[in-house]
Amino acid sequence: MSKGIIFSTEMVQTILDGRKTQTRRTIKPDVFNNFDICCVGGAIAWCDQETGDFYPPTHCARYGVGDVLYVKETWAVIPESFSDAGGYTYRAAAPQPLNSYVVYTSPHKPIKWKPSIHMPRKAARIWLKITGVKAERLHDISDADCCAEGIDWRGSLDFRRTFKALWERIHGKGSWLDNPWVWVYEFERCEKPEVEDGEN
Repeated sequence: MSKGIIFSTEMVQTILDGRKTQTRRTIKPDVFNNFDICCVGGAIAWCDQETGDFYPPTHCARYGVGDVLYVKETWAVIPESFSDAGGYTYRAAAPQPLNSYVVYTSPHKPIKWKPSIHMPRKAARIWLKITGVKAERLHDISDADCCAEGIDWRGSLDFRRTFKALWERIHGKGSWLDNPWVWVYEFERCEKPEVEDGEN
């Protein structure tokens, strides 16, 4: 069954622009506390505490190479006659200001946006294929990876500072200083897969 992955409206726009090909997701303590760490601080294995067996660090990652995911974004249901997406519209595609965006029915009704977490597979318009997975500390990000995260680097050559600002917009002020362990997922856009049994 296909899995969904949540992106903010800002990040959806960078995916559509072709600027974002990576995403970082915080790893929970019950996972990274079982990492076997090398002398320079990198994760070289994950240990199953019950069996004592060691696996690659990405063994517990939510997504694996080859997985096809649908992007969960802020969305709304609208009459099909006003939609070119099967009765759905998306906040990342809405003109600004958002409060002026209405469905032109009679009477006029404002769009009721639904949280991305509630988006079903059938409403998705963007599909991603995972091409790489690794575990690292947030501060280990390279300049090239900052750009792959979709930062707007124009006017600044300090890619890390720009990415830091992006991270804190999404995760809250001061979250960069925590330097959490993160899954680094590389991806590329792909076509929607065939519908699987039990999916909607």
